Amino acid sequence: MRLTNSDLQALVPLLVPERLVTLTQLCQTVHGHLRMDDASAKANLLSKTLCSGFGSFVRMSTHCPCPAKTFHPVMVCPRGGFGAESHPCVGCGVNTCDECRIHVFYNFMTDDSGLDQRRWWAGYYFLNPTAVAVYPPKNSDGSAWHLPVKEMLPRHDQGRVHIPLDIGALGDPEPIEPILDLNLGTHQFISPRGRTQFPYSGNNIVSFLNLTVNKRKDLACPSCYLERQNQGVAPCSCTLRKRFLDRWLCMHCYIEEVNVDDKLRCHVVKASEVGQGHIHVCSCGTEFTPDIMPKVMCNWCKGEITELEQGTEDDATSENAEYNSEEEEEELENGDDEEDHSAADFAGLPLDEFGYAENRDGSLSVYVNGECIRGERLGRAMIRQWKRIQGEHVECTCCICDEKDSMHAHAGDVSEDEDEDEGEDEDGDDDDDDDLPDLEDVESAAGFEDPWGLD
Repeated sequence: MRLTNSDLQALVPLLVPERLVTLTQLCQTVHGHLRMDDASAKANLLSKTLCSGFGSFVRMSTHCPCPAKTFHPVMVCPRGGFGAESHPCVGCGVNTCDECRIHVFYNFMTDDSGLDQRRWWAGYYFLNPTAVAVYPPKNSDGSAWHLPVKEMLPRHDQGRVHIPLDIGALGDPEPIEPILDLNLGTHQFISPRGRTQFPYSGNNIVSFLNLTVNKRKDLACPSCYLERQNQGVAPCSCTLRKRFLDRWLCMHCYIEEVNVDDKLRCHVVKASEVGQGHIHVCSCGTEFTPDIMPKVMCNWCKGEITELEQGTEDDATSENAEYNSEEEEEELENGDDEEDHSAADFAGLPLDEFGYAENRDGSLSVYVNGECIRGERLGRAMIRQWKRIQGEHVECTCCICDEKDSMHAHAGDVSEDEDEDEGEDEDGDDDDDDDLPDLEDVESAAGFEDPWGLD
């Protein structure tokens, strides 16, 4: 049987790029029909192939699954036989599926373990290795979020993001939709809608995204800014949605773009000659001092990033206050009136220390400074640690083994003649969550110590 050109063209959508290239290299006739030596023809063919699965491979290589061992992950790349939406990458033109393209937040893991008597969801920001809890959007029926675990589909870039699964902290879940559409040209930083005063961790919850938006900032000295003005400088109006979701970008091209941002000269600090601090420098080598203030430029659109107008800032503050008021009302509705404990039971707690109480349904309430906090505001690690103190078996979150029972010993960790309690701390915890990091210690944008968010 002799294959015609139309037969070969029909075969292309059934092959991944590397198989197509191999086929043309092995057969001169096929190579001639498909014309892979012609750049335009090659680009056209690669835009029609099956997704290569490269993005999913990179995600599995960079996203650490250890804190989410009991979660059920779902990836639906066409290379594995699934019918995911696919389009050519805007950068290289290679056909890429929705699972392998870049997303701001990959939401694809579900857990019905019953920890705190509820379902959990989790995902990852970009290629950050840290697994983060996420909840359904408010004021939605949420039916798609509550399907049987094996019927769940990914819900990327949706919901309300929360605290990393391995960090014991409290916070208000942050709706991701407003963050995706925030004008980054008039906002130096992404500000949380949730509370930021202790014990709440609002600033740290959005710090993962601040890390990304701050890397795009380029500092221009007055001389370089004047040159840019002569060429025409428009105000930046970038959003995370425009940059990463409206553009269908494959993983390879995303990594290349991140590398370009990382190489900005202003991100390389120089030791200050006065004191122990450091200074930033312009691409021309000019050092920024209190006498030389830079203009902040966007490396994505090459526009200028300006300060938020006062009126808009007041509106945002008012909106956040209204959001928190609604959260407070819900918290009161779900309060502890019918529980066997109250704030009076913890009146003797020292300032800023946590008290723990079990609710009638087996879930946890945390008391701090006279306030009762429960439900979605509790980080999973805090609940897990409390369960372990109670002597209950909870999932293993270590990166050493695949076990899902934290009450186990790792082979070779402890010799037989060592004290069994050596690995336990004063509260009787085992070493599974020893040195549990505070949310403040997680790599973040740290955009609140310097005016540009580059430190």
